[in-house]
Amino acid sequence: MYGAETRKGLVELSYENENGLGFIGICTPTEARAFALSIIEAAESAETDQLVMDWLRERIGVKDDQSAVQVLKDFRDRREQYRKGDKT
Repeated sequence: MYGAETRKGLVELSYENENGLGFIGICTPTEARAFALSIIEAAESAETDQLVMDWLRERIGVKDDQSAVQVLKDFRDRREQYRKGDKT
């Protein structure tokens, strides 16, 4: 969309849920790209968290939820460092 007041391209963010349309807001194309990337990263993280927990329980045999959650927390911390560029 084009912003008549700003004279720049704008993006209207919305989504459809089970109750109909949900409106988020209007932003610049750059902001929309950053938002989209954060959604993709969150979805990837959620699937990876599930994969790690399933792997710990099914393949490694971790029975204690507290131990599995601690490993998951360590994994999340490392993933965040990796995303920020620290690949050591």
